[in-house]
Amino acid sequence: MSEPAVGHNSNLNATQKRELAGIVREIERNETQKREIQATIGGIYNGAKERGFDTKALRSIIKERRMDQEQRDAYEHARDSYKHALGMLGDTPLGQAAAESAGRAATANGG
Repeated sequence: MSEPAVGHNSNLNATQKRELAGIVREIERNETQKREIQATIGGIYNGAKERGFDTKALRSIIKERRMDQEQRDAYEHARDSYKHALGMLGDTPLGQAAAESAGRAATANGG
């Protein structure tokens, strides 16, 4: 009885089967290591929370630090644009300064 044919890899020779098995083992080993690292990171966040740190803020900072400066600038611009569109910047010092600046510019331009 022959093995069922599955996709374009159904006719693997012995070398390719060993390579495939090696790839699968490597992925599985790395998945195990990833779970262990994720558990360690989770423990760090729990420790930070127990010491009174805001873990959502920490996660946001970690996310931003992974970005290069160009990505971070684009992210911050989009975030600030969305906040402005939703009226979320008016009660911050930056939002108040922007509103005052826009008002001065409108006055200077005869608006």
